[in-house]
Amino acid sequence: MKSASNPPQRHDAEAAAKASGVRLVSLDVGSPEQLGKAFEAYAGEHVDWVIVPGDALFISERERIAALAISLRLPTIFPTMFIRF
Repeated sequence: MKSASNPPQRHDAEAAAKASGVRLVSLDVGSPEQLGKAFEAYAGEHVDWVIVPGDALFISERERIAALAISLRLPTIFPTMFIRF
């Protein structure tokens, strides 16, 4: 998952995927309204996991992202700042 506000994270993920031979499915999400379609697309691609970058859009929508991931049974990796203790 990516947004326009996180190009360094996107670049790092793309480089790591290429170096390790992992297929990366990267979708542009520019607004909260696009999250549902993005997660449906990930489910349709049968991805092994979703990596959520730590930018303002995804932080503000973390509960919705978690609900989508759970409902579609997609393992999802969040930055540690998303976790509530």
